[in-house]
Formats: sequence, C-alpha cells, structure tokens
Amino acid sequence: MDKTKPLVQVEHLKMHFPVPGRRGVYVHAVEDVSFEINEGETFGLVGESGCGKSTVARAVIRLYEPTDGRILLDGEDITHLKQKQLKDARRKMQMVFQDPYSSLNGRMPVHEILAEPLVAAGLDKNPEEVAQKCRDALKMVNLSPDSIHRYPHEFSGGQRQRICIARALMVNPRFLICDEAISALDVSIQAQIINMLGDFQKERGLTYLFIAHDLSMVRYVSHRVGVMYLGHLMEVCESEEIYKNPLHPYTRGLLASIPVPDPRYAASHESASLEGEVPSPVNPPSGCPFHTRCPYAKDLCRQQNPQMKEASPGHFVKCHLY
Repeated sequence: MDKTKPLVQVEHLKMHFPVPGRRGVYVHAVEDVSFEINEGETFGLVGESGCGKSTVARAVIRLYEPTDGRILLDGEDITHLKQKQLKDARRKMQMVFQDPYSSLNGRMPVHEILAEPLVAAGLDKNPEEVAQKCRDALKMVNLSPDSIHRYPHEFSGGQRQRICIARALMVNPRFLICDEAISALDVSIQAQIINMLGDFQKERGLTYLFIAHDLSMVRYVSHRVGVMYLGHLMEVCESEEIYKNPLHPYTRGLLASIPVPDPRYAASHESASLEGEVPSPVNPPSGCPFHTRCPYAKDLCRQQNPQMKEASPGHFVKCHLY
C-alpha cells in the first residue's frame, strides 16, 4: 500500500471512568494509546473482551470526552471541540455499531433513519432530494429501494446492519469506525458485509478503524493491526506480519486460541493459548499489564511498564523481551 499522510492520529489517549459510590476510584479503560491511520487504510484493533477497543473507538469519534491525550482528524485537533465545530467534524467520520437491533430506532421507518444524519448536518432542505438519497443508499447496500417505508423489525439482522452502514455513509464521510460490526451476524452474511465494505473503500477512498475479536477476519480486511490488552496497545504492525512473526506473548496467545479445522494437527501441537484471568481495570497491576499471565515474566516486568519500541521496520511492540 502506498504511504500517504495520516487521516487519523491518536496520541497518548487515556480514558478513565469514575466508579459509582467509590470516591477517587476509577476504571482505567484506556491507558496511553497512540496510533495513526493513513488515508485509504484499514487499521484493525483486536483483543479480548473488555480490553478497551470500543472505548478507543467512542473516544476517537468523540462520544466520550478523553481523560487525556489528543485526537487529530486530517490534521485538526478534535479532542475538545464543542457543539457546532464538533458537528462539522462528524460529517467526516461516522460509526457502525455492533448491535444493529439496538442502534436503530424501532419507532422510525427506514427513510427517517437514513435521513437523520442529513437532518443533523443541516442537509435536509429539499425533501424530494433527501428521499432519493435514501433510496440510492438502500440500493447501494443491496436492499430494495421499495423498503424505504418499512420498520427495522421487518428486516433480518444482516439487513439491519446494511441499513446501519447506509446511514453512516449518508453524509459521505472520509473515516468510518466499524465497532464489531459483523460479530452478531451469520458467517455467510459476515462475508457479504466485509466484501461490501471493501468495495466502498475502493470506490470512495474510505479509511476504516475495524474493531473485532475474530483475528482471522481482521487479517483478511486490515492493512495494519493493533493488539490491545487491559487498555494498553501491546503490538502494532502490518497485517500479514503479525501472523507470520508475532512478537508479544499476548499476541502469540491470541493467535494460538484460533480454532484449527484439523483435529489431528490441533492434538499434535501443544497449545500456547492464554491462561489465567484478566486483572481488574479498577486495580491494574504494576509494571507490564500482562505480567500476571505472561510465561516469560521477570522482575523488571513486575516493576516497570515497557515502552513501545520498533523491533523491526514498521513492527512495534511493548515488551521488555525486545
């Protein structure tokens, strides 16, 4: 892929949430996360449930106010934008959520759902033009334009997610966040959605932040991958590189957890899958966040949090082993 300028830059992002009823106690959801996404690129973010992936996404699109750090969109600092300025920035970025059932208003027909971003952006001056845009959007995601007056409960899960994608594209954004956008769908539908997103990227030059826990799917769709654990970004590199040469013990454990469709091969290879429980983000361990589950942990790991370093060109890892 050609090197282009970063469209999205996340610098030392932190997200801490107060624990209700416990004064001065916080959930450390995201800790000092930095990455950038080049224009036209898909950046995959993976990790176990609760590692902070979705929190990063919601902070980037400014659904959450970051505790610390900076978020830049096309060179503009959007970290603390308010009202009108934030509304203008959101025309450049949209989000597709995990659950199409809860992200659509069941009381609104499809044409109102699709027109909502245009209304919010002040682009709804011509009703006939808005109606035509809604029909075109449905056709774009392979749904019948005649279904424009139907309600969400009249569609299947895959069709609802297509509506969510169409809604996100109504204002022609440059950056699209897909937060576990296919995890609730059947495998065959997942493939259709992924291929459709790939077509949109080629046609429109879209930039994606693709969040998932399915490592095999992330490998298929992403140019680069970031691996998160307990709010920290542990490894970042090209998609193929992370499968051929994983450096961080946590990344190796995630890859070893992928089911192998050959029982003989699986039985003959000792499992290196992850053991133990993820520590509480309310009281995270000192030093490296992964040392409580790492088979290679040493005293330094328990005492000092490693810095992200470039182990090889374009391959960054946060581990004292390197």
